[in-house]
Amino acid sequence: MSVLEFLRGYTLREYAVVLTMATLGGLGLVFMLSSMGGGAGAGETLLKRETVQRKQTSSLRYLEVNAAEQARARAAAARRARIVAERRRVEAQRAARRARLTAARRPARAPRRTPARQVASTPTPVVNQSPSRPVSRPAPAPVAKPTPQKSDKGSGGGGGSFDDSG
Repeated sequence: MSVLEFLRGYTLREYAVVLTMATLGGLGLVFMLSSMGGGAGAGETLLKRETVQRKQTSSLRYLEVNAAEQARARAAAARRARIVAERRRVEAQRAARRARLTAARRPARAPRRTPARQVASTPTPVVNQSPSRPVSRPAPAPVAKPTPQKSDKGSGGGGGSFDDSG
């Protein structure tokens, strides 16, 4: 059965029903997937929101607390800076001590050696042994040609009694 015969077997009403059912099924699937949650849908963007702190500038108590908090933060930063500076100072002292110990372990300078003088020799001339133009090859030796021998009638060749005509 060809495809055209198969398509002619259905009427236009049956095609419309199948198309309607497929559309309803697709819409149902889209609706179920979008209602499942799991993040922002298409077109929605999630905003990062920060907690808003109300400013109470009218209260004297707020100003005192805020000033004390800033003073504590400055003191903590100063403590951290002192600790870092002390660590750097200790590391510098350790590095200097290591350098002194390494220098103390290193042997004294070896006496300098003066290089021996080399006698300048005159360069030996190079003679090119190969000829400047190509040498022709000698002709090959002549090959002796075999001399043809005359055949006798009775010594083999063609007898009169053999017929090769088929």
